[in-house]
Amino acid sequence: MALFDPARHYPLSQLDWNRDTAQEAIRAIAQETIAQLQTAPLLSGHPMDDQALGSDLYFGKAGVL
Repeated sequence: MALFDPARHYPLSQLDWNRDTAQEAIRAIAQETIAQLQTAPLLSGHPMDDQALGSDLYFGKAGVL
């Protein structure tokens, strides 16, 4: 299994690095994750993830945690 599969990943964007923008994106992801965990013990899988039994141990949930 290759780590990068163009069919499963978004293409890279050419963006100028901005520390504040990066920190805000990280903060938004963390806040959304915490909010989901407060309402349900499990995180929903990403639509591009394989939803087969056990797939969330590698894709999606484990990656977020």
